[in-house]
Amino acid sequence: MSVTDFTFEEKGYPIIKIYENYFEIKAIDFWGFRKFEYSELKELKIVNPFNNWWYRLYVNASWAGRMYAHTDPITLKIIKNNEGSWDYKFPNKVHEGFKKIILEINMKIKTVTIKNK
Repeated sequence: MSVTDFTFEEKGYPIIKIYENYFEIKAIDFWGFRKFEYSELKELKIVNPFNNWWYRLYVNASWAGRMYAHTDPITLKIIKNNEGSWDYKFPNKVHEGFKKIILEINMKIKTVTIKNK
C-alpha cells in the first residue's frame, strides 16, 4: 500500500484518504474504507437538499418546514463512469477543508480522463 498524499478527518464527516491513483472513503456510520480508482469515476458532487424549488416551497408554506429547516444532512455523491453512485452523508455546514479535498479529487478525475482519451 502506498503512502497517502493527504487525509481529511473531521468529526461528522466521512474520512477521505487521497493516494496517487485512487482515494479511499469511510462513512461515519460504517467500519471500513471503500476504494475508488480515479479512472473509474465521473465526478464527485455535493448535493444540497435545500437547493430545489419544492424544498423552498415546503419551508415557506409549512410551520414544520420552518421549524426543522436546514437540519437535514448534505450528501456527497460519488458517480462512477457506469452511472453507479454512492452517497455519503455529512453535516449541513460544509467544512472548507472538505470542499478543498472534493475539488482536489475532481481535478485528479479530470486529469486521468484527459490522459485516457
